[in-house]
Amino acid sequence: MNRYFIPAFFLTLTVALYVWSVRVFRQYDWTPVRMPISFEKARSYTATFRADKTTTYYAEVESNRPTDDSSFGEPLRANVASCTVRDGNGEQIGNPGGGGGFGKKIYSTLTKFPATRGETYSVTVAIAPANILLNRLNPHLKVEITPVDFKEAYVNTALIKYGALFSAVVTVATLIYAISRRR
Repeated sequence: MNRYFIPAFFLTLTVALYVWSVRVFRQYDWTPVRMPISFEKARSYTATFRADKTTTYYAEVESNRPTDDSSFGEPLRANVASCTVRDGNGEQIGNPGGGGGFGKKIYSTLTKFPATRGETYSVTVAIAPANILLNRLNPHLKVEITPVDFKEAYVNTALIKYGALFSAVVTVATLIYAISRRR
């Protein structure tokens, strides 16, 4: 048997596991709606999407964090007059949410609602006129599946990637052994 067979096998296994982990994570549309909005004048925004997964979805207004580190989280929430979510039958669903983001983005959760895979949902947000300076932060309406509600995709992806990492270590070790046996 060729001495490079085992390293080649583990290299192939590493690549296959990594590709599989990427596919597991990308099988869902985590953010089916990302729509720019404006706080310049009163206006309603409506976005329609089809649910990829039976889980809880969140409707949020998200923007970049200001560079001067002032908090716009509360103004973002205060400038949304209303948020309604309707399912395919036209019935209003959802619960009021809350919260703010940290890091490079800030957000306000407007509502969370249960969604069934394959169903169509419509999210309508009414914006009240506000400080036009908020527009420089690139505000947008976002509907997403949160990682907390869909843990198994993260867990499965992590486990597969750990398998790929272990396989990569075995590949390097067996390759070094095969090269050292050559002498």
